[in-house]
Amino acid sequence: MRAEKRITYILTLLLFIAICHNTKAWSYEYSDSFDTEQAMYDSISHSMLWPETAYPPAHPYLFYSSYITNGQRTLVFMDSNETEADISYCLPLKETNVTNKSIKGYINCRAIFPFANQSKASLKCRVSPTGEIWSSPVRLTAGQNQIPFFSFSGKIYVQFIGKGTALDDLYIYFDVLEPDIIVPEHYETIQDAINNATDGQTIEVMPGKYSGTGNCNLDTKGKAITIRSEAGPDETIIVCKTQSGNQLQRGFYFHNGETAQTIIQGFTIINGNTTSGETADLKETWNSSESYSIGGGIFCEYSSPTISNCIISNCEAQTGGGIGCVGGKPTIYNCIIEDCSAEQSDKNIISAAGGGIALLLDCSGEITDSRIRNNKCGKSGLGGAIYSYQSSPHIYNTTICDNNLSDNIKGGGISLIDSYAPVIRNCLIYNNAAISGGAIFIENTESNDCIILMANCTVADNYCINTEDPNACGIIQISSANYSIQNSIIWNKDYKQLLVDNEISCGIVEYCNILNGYDGTNNIATAPGFAVSDSDSEADYHLLSTEGRYDTSNQEWTYDQIDSPCIDAGKPTRITGFEPWPNGLRSNIGAYGQTKQASKSNRCKVYHVDGTNGLNTNGGESCEDALRTIAMAIRYANDTDMILIWPGEYSETINPLGKKLLIQSAAKPAIITPDSSFGLAFFNAEEQDTSVRNLIIKNCTYAIYCTHTSPTLANLTVVNNQNGLVIQGDSIPYISNTIFWDNNVDIFCDKASGCDIRYSRFDQDRIQIPTTGDTVNLKDNIYDSPLYTDASIESNDYTLPSKYGHFSGFDDPNDVSDFSKLWINDNMSSPCVDAGDPYINPVRESMPNGGRINIGAHGGTIFASRNPWSLLGDFDHSGLVDISDFSIISKLWMTNQTVNNDGILIDHIIDIEDLIQISESWLGQLPWNTDKDDIN
Repeated sequence: MRAEKRITYILTLLLFIAICHNTKAWSYEYSDSFDTEQAMYDSISHSMLWPETAYPPAHPYLFYSSYITNGQRTLVFMDSNETEADISYCLPLKETNVTNKSIKGYINCRAIFPFANQSKASLKCRVSPTGEIWSSPVRLTAGQNQIPFFSFSGKIYVQFIGKGTALDDLYIYFDVLEPDIIVPEHYETIQDAINNATDGQTIEVMPGKYSGTGNCNLDTKGKAITIRSEAGPDETIIVCKTQSGNQLQRGFYFHNGETAQTIIQGFTIINGNTTSGETADLKETWNSSESYSIGGGIFCEYSSPTISNCIISNCEAQTGGGIGCVGGKPTIYNCIIEDCSAEQSDKNIISAAGGGIALLLDCSGEITDSRIRNNKCGKSGLGGAIYSYQSSPHIYNTTICDNNLSDNIKGGGISLIDSYAPVIRNCLIYNNAAISGGAIFIENTESNDCIILMANCTVADNYCINTEDPNACGIIQISSANYSIQNSIIWNKDYKQLLVDNEISCGIVEYCNILNGYDGTNNIATAPGFAVSDSDSEADYHLLSTEGRYDTSNQEWTYDQIDSPCIDAGKPTRITGFEPWPNGLRSNIGAYGQTKQASKSNRCKVYHVDGTNGLNTNGGESCEDALRTIAMAIRYANDTDMILIWPGEYSETINPLGKKLLIQSAAKPAIITPDSSFGLAFFNAEEQDTSVRNLIIKNCTYAIYCTHTSPTLANLTVVNNQNGLVIQGDSIPYISNTIFWDNNVDIFCDKASGCDIRYSRFDQDRIQIPTTGDTVNLKDNIYDSPLYTDASIESNDYTLPSKYGHFSGFDDPNDVSDFSKLWINDNMSSPCVDAGDPYINPVRESMPNGGRINIGAHGGTIFASRNPWSLLGDFDHSGLVDISDFSIISKLWMTNQTVNNDGILIDHIIDIEDLIQISESWLGQLPWNTDKDDIN
């Protein structure tokens, strides 16, 4: 690390220690200067990691850079097809003794914009206490940035999203402040402490059992305060008991418009009971009252508190045995609701509902990372675990199991009645039972267009009670409601998996795995491959994977002999959530899809080959663990994998064996000089999704041989071979940006095949192709000499000469110390510079790159020879002349500054003539920039 970088880093640490210094119970620091690959191990997910020196993949990617930042190693973000790269952290890295206590702190980092087209680059940061509900992204500016955050969960999720920019000197600090009030040290009861607290204060409750007046039926009085236990729910218990003159026994009653800043953390609430209370008529005008039999443990009435890390156990009510909410937007995070019940009283005019939780009358409560188990409803009730009535619940990452194993209710796990836009995502729902809707019951008695969304859920091993006809009960039962179910596994024995009654206007089931099958887009009916699926023991519904399955019991990754068909089977999208790499760039289906516990994929893996330092006994997953031969990498690889070949000469034939692979150089072009007749051999019906690029192929009988195949070949240098390209036997390979030079025959194509060669260089008198036919396409090729020399052949240096500089330097950018000696200016420029496909953005070519990709093996990489920027007036090198360029030239003009000729039309002086000519070039845009916000 350079001295100035080290000084900046130390000053940053000292600054934050000074800012955040306070009397505190516990603090945490995380830092990364990106001088090592620490981020790849510490992050919970990240985009594909790619070498800085390689042609970019067709996916968002990250790379460590020293070259573009002049020796200062940073983490660079690059987008692809409008999708930005990202990296996500969950801190602290390990569980601590303050888990689930509120924390606050700062993120400090430095953003660097290394490319000329900075106006289209961006780096954003967002945070989340739970990894589900995120803050609005903060757009970072060049230089130091500071983002404050608060989390009630004891941890913070941090995500950076960027394109064409770099992240450096990351430092994250947070702490848990000392409480303002301690119970019983300062006040004997919890209610006394609440009465004396003011907004923003924290009450901490010491371990023990709390009961009686002042410790039950707690009223926070609308205050924005935190009430937390010191030692967690196992040691801090609120025991609800009958109090004189008050038969209602619950832990908390929120009814004064509390917001998310009213936080309850780390309590067990047991024995709450409100079954003797009044029955609320939900169809009449609501009148506030604590006497309603709603919420045996907690009652939220048009309030939105945060309930975190609590256990609600053995509580009862007519509606919402554990927690009952009317209106508002309460947050229930990391809670356990167990052994609670909704019971119908003699004077009740409606059925019992919501054994664990009830959300009523426009309640948009969020239930996240919780476990709702062993709850039940009375006979003819609704919702063994969760009941929603005229509400919009969001249920995320929650396990709902073992609910309502007796009695004839509707919805053993969840019952949604007249609910609008509810979301059930990443939930595991198993071993629940009901007479209708063994897992989920949905009914709409009102006319509305809202859709119930269920995504990435596993609904397994649920069943129906007391029915002789398995078709009379659905595990998921829907009546007169719109729904969208995607990326989910529905796998329950002996019953109809999905039963839909009555006509609906919109019902979508897609990308799901459903027992016995179901009509819809890309649904399958294949054994899902759960780790353990047995309702009589501890079930484990993680998906089997040869690349890695998360073992919850040991909190580590384990490896299986087979892969689940549910891996990479989700709906194609730009979002894979927190799925660890390799993730196949497509989410898994089931409850763990798009989470940090998603089973790893055997798709889109990257294999490294190093002919000098590699060993075929290695795994090939990094440059340090590289394989020795390309053939071994091909043998290991599966469809959609990528093979990166590090510099050197390889005396072997590349035969992809019919696999859909990307094979390319990782840095300076590797040289293929096989002992056999063939350089690239395509014999196995390869299609265009088999690609080879950025290689030099020389001294072969057949440099490229295609028979009955149609691969994609790009940016190759094919030199000094007997035959450059031979196409036979009904083949139509696609070739672009390739140089054929000094071969006896550059291209041969028989009459049964096709010849599609574009933006390439060859000798017209060295081709033998059909003169007519629809399969012959020679478009925008050139025939001039690339201006290689005899010395080029002897030294294997096929960089293109350029008056503006050709690259003469490193194979690995991390090894270089003097960046001023990397470029040599020639007395002439090759016609192959800027002669490639104009619809490809040469974003990885060193600036100035002319705005168009070079042809030959170096094209599209940092080794490409330079040329002046081609779009006159495009000062920010975005590929467009637009208002940003006018802003730049106007500021320079007003301040009488001079600029170099890169982007100026006439001379160094800006005047009205320049403005006129820039206006004329407004329509002269670069073809690859069809979207001004797309940097790649």
